[in-house]
Amino acid sequence: MTFFASMAEDLEPINSDLLPTLTLYYCSDYTIDVHQVTKRLLNINVYKATGPDFLPNWILRDFATLIAEPLTAVFNASIRQGTVPDIWKSAKSSLPQKFIHRKQSLLT
Repeated sequence: MTFFASMAEDLEPINSDLLPTLTLYYCSDYTIDVHQVTKRLLNINVYKATGPDFLPNWILRDFATLIAEPLTAVFNASIRQGTVPDIWKSAKSSLPQKFIHRKQSLLT
């Protein structure tokens, strides 16, 4: 038995009669508004590093009013479908030089 199956064995089975009631209205509590996206884009710090797409932050900030609506549509589609695009899950990270330990000689 897998870990998740063992954790769920005490739960009641899903009532399949409820499935037709789960429509687009079910996600309305989780809908993102265009104004929320615009506000976030306008507050981007242009001095921070870019993301994995290498798109400069000033472009996101300066064109916030133009790109907020398409971005909102993508975000809401992701919420409705219950999936996140793989590219959103990727990130490049590296440790600052001061955290990288160098091998020290046994003679020193």
